[in-house]
Amino acid sequence: MAVFDRFVNSVQFLVTDISLPDGNGCDLAVKIHRQKPNLRVLFVSGDVGAQLCRYYGLDLNDLHFLRKPFTKSQLLERIEAILNTKQSFPTLRLPKALTA
Repeated sequence: MAVFDRFVNSVQFLVTDISLPDGNGCDLAVKIHRQKPNLRVLFVSGDVGAQLCRYYGLDLNDLHFLRKPFTKSQLLERIEAILNTKQSFPTLRLPKALTA
């Protein structure tokens, strides 16, 4: 969040791992999205993050999710697809604690 707060006007796209050392990428993306609704986001994760994805209602086949491991080419293709879609942010079924 500190990096986002510092560069808020420059940030257009967020790539975040679901599992972060001090939290999780879903919480981070939701907080940033509240401040910048047009933010485009891509979640990445391996098997551990998949459980958290289901908690947030993120479809593992969703455009906004890329399972690790992936190649540079796959990452670039997914980013391009997100940039070319109208839906900048995935539909999440957020826990009530995050929507308050």
